[in-house]
Amino acid sequence: MDGTLTIAVHDFIEIKKELGLPLELDILAGIKTLDENLQKEKHKHLQEIEKRLAIKAKPNEYVVEVLETLLSQNKKIAVLTRNNSTNTEITLNASGLKKYFKDELIITRETCPPKPDPDGVFLILEKWKAEKSETILFGDYIYDLDAAKHSGIARGYFDPSKKFIYKDSSDIQISSFKEILDLIS
Repeated sequence: MDGTLTIAVHDFIEIKKELGLPLELDILAGIKTLDENLQKEKHKHLQEIEKRLAIKAKPNEYVVEVLETLLSQNKKIAVLTRNNSTNTEITLNASGLKKYFKDELIITRETCPPKPDPDGVFLILEKWKAEKSETILFGDYIYDLDAAKHSGIARGYFDPSKKFIYKDSSDIQISSFKEILDLIS
């Protein structure tokens, strides 16, 4: 969701600094290393940071056209995010994207273990009654690509910078949703 459907605004290094977490670990892993009381405090603080960013969410260019085209073709779509449900809802509403997704197909870190764990992908496949071979996950980070890999589905890598540092971990690379729109239209 963040950085794929919506324009990337998260500065993860700054978030880790604000939370006082080790810079070498991802945010959720860093919080998990703390004692239980401190974990609760850091999760609450993280929620505040994520909310501050969520209310500013804007869709990436051509995302709306891609979602509308997919739905008009009776394709199935879902959100799989490491964010929590409250801030996911805020992000989707602020960006105007909420109307495209059924609530039961918005999978957050509260629904399943966060990516790169593949459980969220398996849950979506189960809800869709879809085959792995018919499914692709698009994301902007290695955790997205790893979740797709570990679940056996195709890996789409979105990188508007065109650097594609995770190219070897993906099956397809795009730098704009216009590329997807051109493929599906």
